[in-house]
Amino acid sequence: GIFADTGTGKTLMGLEIASHYEKTLVLCPLSIIESAWIEDCNKFYPNKKIISLWNTSKKKRIENLKQQADIYVLNYEGLKIIYNEIIASNFDCLIVDESSKMKNMKSQITNTILSLSEHMPHKFVLSGCPTPNHNSEIFPQMKLINPEIFGNNYYGFLAKYFSQDMKNPHRWYQTQENKEAFFSRLSEQSIFLKKEDCVELPEKVFLTRRYEL
Repeated sequence: GIFADTGTGKTLMGLEIASHYEKTLVLCPLSIIESAWIEDCNKFYPNKKIISLWNTSKKKRIENLKQQADIYVLNYEGLKIIYNEIIASNFDCLIVDESSKMKNMKSQITNTILSLSEHMPHKFVLSGCPTPNHNSEIFPQMKLINPEIFGNNYYGFLAKYFSQDMKNPHRWYQTQENKEAFFSRLSEQSIFLKKEDCVELPEKVFLTRRYEL
């Protein structure tokens, strides 16, 4: 798991990971297929061939998938359309960008991506904010990477790393002890990067301006 702030270069990290494998599938939002993955690959890894699998035509998607390349980029929704063809293509690496898309254990897209785990020997998730609402949202993301980290059972995970509100059994919260155990286990197969720790920024300048309205 690579959980790095916006602006720290997650796409470049993903491309560097992909460069170590023969055939990589990248799942990401449609809006960043061209603007992030394809542009950055062509700029920083010109020796690697990258192909977008997005198209309005299923036939065209399959044709693109059959082309010879190093990296194939696909939007989440497109995965369901050519799922069987993806499985048959023998990818050896899966990168899920903006992995908070998988935060809901019950969503169809989460379960579709998780079903890929048996067919992809190497898996990575990238996100600047993997748990936007609750730390329990990390479970399906880490289950994809390695089920041994938090186990296969979601409720067993909750019972071990969270405390249940007896007045509201549907509410799970974390004590300081819970958090320490949670992050200690998570860090065994994840890295966290803060922008201020890895990007040199100029000092902030504050100006006070007064206006009559």
